Formats: sequence, structure tokens, C-alpha cells
Amino acid sequence: MAYVIFFGLCMIENPMMQTLNNSDSLASTGALSSHAISVSELNFFMRDFLTHHFPMILVTGEISNLSTPRSGHRYFTLKDNSAQIRCAWFKHKQVGTNALYDGLEVTVKASVSLYPQRGDYQLIIDEILPVGDGKLQQQFSLLKQKLSEAGLFDACHKKPLPLFVKTLGIITSKTGAALQDCISVINRRAPMTSIIVYHSEVQGDAAPHNLQKAIKQANQEALCDVLLLTRGGGSMEDLWAFNDEALAYTLFDSSIPVVSAIGHEIDFTITDFVADKRAPTPSAAAELITIDQNTLLDTLQSLKQRFYRAIKHQIALKQQDLTLLVSTLPNPQNRLIQKAQHLDNIEHRLQAAILKQLQQKRQQVNIFTEQLNIQTLSLRLQQAKSRCLHLRSRLKGHIKQQLENKQLLFEARLARLNSVNPLTVMARGYSIVTDHDNKLVTNAKTLKIGQHINVRLDKGMVRGTVDRVMVED
Repeated sequence: MAYVIFFGLCMIENPMMQTLNNSDSLASTGALSSHAISVSELNFFMRDFLTHHFPMILVTGEISNLSTPRSGHRYFTLKDNSAQIRCAWFKHKQVGTNALYDGLEVTVKASVSLYPQRGDYQLIIDEILPVGDGKLQQQFSLLKQKLSEAGLFDACHKKPLPLFVKTLGIITSKTGAALQDCISVINRRAPMTSIIVYHSEVQGDAAPHNLQKAIKQANQEALCDVLLLTRGGGSMEDLWAFNDEALAYTLFDSSIPVVSAIGHEIDFTITDFVADKRAPTPSAAAELITIDQNTLLDTLQSLKQRFYRAIKHQIALKQQDLTLLVSTLPNPQNRLIQKAQHLDNIEHRLQAAILKQLQQKRQQVNIFTEQLNIQTLSLRLQQAKSRCLHLRSRLKGHIKQQLENKQLLFEARLARLNSVNPLTVMARGYSIVTDHDNKLVTNAKTLKIGQHINVRLDKGMVRGTVDRVMVED
């Protein structure tokens, strides 16, 4: 149902209205055709008429067929159960309420107008006011956008849930049905899981503060592996405590992973987006957090069987390897016997060698002992001194004789050398003749008239020229 509130009405005199009022009389006199108006004139007249008579009204209805072209203007249909009207909300009027969507119930402050080009009756929106849950929905959308831009919903901040939860902290009302549903599911699926209940109001003005206090207490105690923030279903107003901005930041700062399960599957709150995991219902959250003990036992039994099979297979492989190694190894007893015999042989040979060495050393000791007994040390020294003197005298005589012999030999050889020395011959008046190439001349036939010759004398050298060659037969 659409509710209409009129801010004011005014009646305006217009010539066109006068023409329309007189249409019956004109028609009765047959003069209507002479006063006909165009479609454009009629539409513009109706636009002015509606604008002046309905300058500003309040209309309540549901938005449908919402569209936003590139110009930024918004067009939609406002409807109730039995009627609808087109609406235009121009960009320069769009202040405050931006979160519009099909199905949202609103109250519009608008003027009534008509679009002359199509003859469509429409509302020109001045302001849109949310109605009931619509106002809450608008606040929800604005807060959601704000927290999203602040990064509270980013996946990089989401903490993973542990695989096995030993202790679960449930933040909810201790008298609510949600707590009983969670306990029932946990007792059925994972009775080994301990539960700590942090009681808090979940509805009303004090609820956001109580919820924050419970989250902080759980983090200070640090007894829980996971926290479950939950409550049963209700209207948007009933769940509004979970759309608190301060509660969102407290939840974001929790060092313990948090699962949010507020209301039913179709219900969404701010805590659902901030929490590390969101579950559609309290029971679904309990199933999400825990592992069913039957499933876990089946898995453990399967792993146990696989482990036994793997161990048995490994033992069989090692036994095969051991058998192969044993078959390739020689008999250790035979090896020990061989080594024992070898050791005995070495021991026998070593004993024989030691005995032989001892005998030799005993013999040497006996000889030395006999020598020491025959001669005293002083006698041996005197004999050695006399022998040295004798050897020294013999050495001197031998050296002297060798020197005399060498001297005689040297003089004899020197005399022979002098006898054949050409210089000695030249001292007796002989000379040596060489040609211009310094070759020895022994035959006059080899010389030519005018050839230069060198004549070496005992004292100096003469250079001359051949004037005549005389050859003796």
C-alpha cells in the first residue's frame, strides 16, 4: 500500500484550464474544432498543472526496475500492491542515500510532473527516506562499504581454523537456543572438545559492548583454539547488535580465529564479513569447526591399515635383501680359522726371528767382552798413537819422493818441449814466412812476383814483397 502525504495544494488560474472548462459548451455549439489544441500543448499544460498543484508530496512504495545510466541520474518505478509510478532522481539531488536496490521500501519527497515527449506521468525526486528495515539496510550498506574500504574484509587477514579444536569458546546468550544447538552438535560429533561459554547479551543497546567484552576476555585468557560468535534468527532490528563498528574492529583484532554464525542462512551481518569464517546457522558453525568422531575414527582406521601394510611390505623387502646378502657372504667360521692359522704362523716366525737376533747379539757381546779383557783401554790408545806416528812418517817420505819424481819428469819434458819450440829455433837465426792470408809458406813455388809476405823473426815481424822466386830442384 502506498501512503501519500501532501505538503500543500494550490490552485492556479490558467487560460488553458478555462479552455478545458468551456469544452462542453463549445462542443454543444459546434465550435469545438476551432478551439482544438495539439498533443504537445496538452502535455505541457498537464505538466504545468501537476507541478503547480502538487509542488511537493511524500509517497511511500517499493523500488523496482532501478537503472543508472552513464549520466549518473537514477530512474526507477515506485509501486505498491495495485499501482505504480515512474520516478526520476537527478544526479544533483542525490545526497545522503545512495544504497538503492530493487525491493527496498522507501518514502520519497517529490514533485508530480509529466514527461511531455512520452506523456508519462512521473515523480521528480527531491529526497529519498528509508522506511523501517530500509533505513537499517541503508546504515548497514554504508558501514559495510566503510569497513570494506578500511580492509577489514580482506582475505589476507583471515586466519585459518585449526584442524583439531581442543577447546571451543562460544560467545552468545547462555539462555538462547543457539547455544543448545551448538552443544548438541558438538556432543554428537566431537565429545572430546571442551566448551567455554562467554555469556553476552545478543540483542539491545547494551549487546555490542557486552560482545566486545566477551571477545577481549577470551583473547586475554587464551584458553580457546576457536571462538564462535552466534545467536538465533530474528528480524534485522533483532540482529542489529552485530552490525556495530566498534564490535567489528574488536573482532578484527582478535588473535584467536573467529567463526560468525548469526541468524539464518539468508541473514548477513557485519561480523559475518569481518570474521575468519562465516556459517549460515549456529548448528552449521558447530559442524564447520569440529570433525565428526566417526569420520575421524574411520580415517584413523584406514591410515592404520595402510601403515601396517606399508610396514609389512618394507619388512618383506628388507628380509629379501638380507637373504641375498647372507648368500653372498663367505662362512665366517672358515674365515676365522684361516685368520687364526695365519696368526699362528706369524707368531712362530716372529719368535724365531727374535731368538736369532738374541743369539747374534749375545755372540757380539761375548766378542767385545773378550777384547776388553785382553787389552786395557790405555794400551789400545798407545798402540793407536804409535801407529799414527808411523803412518805420518811414511806419508811424508812418500810425498817427498813423489815431488822429486815429478820435478825430474817436468824438467825432462820441458827440455824436450824447448827442443821443438819454433821460437827456440828462430832464436838461432831462423824465421817463419806467411802469405797475405797468414798461411804458412813452405814452398817457394806457391809465391808469385809482387805478392805480399810476412816474415816472423825471433824479435818482431817484417812485411815485404816478392821480387824474385828461386826454386831449387
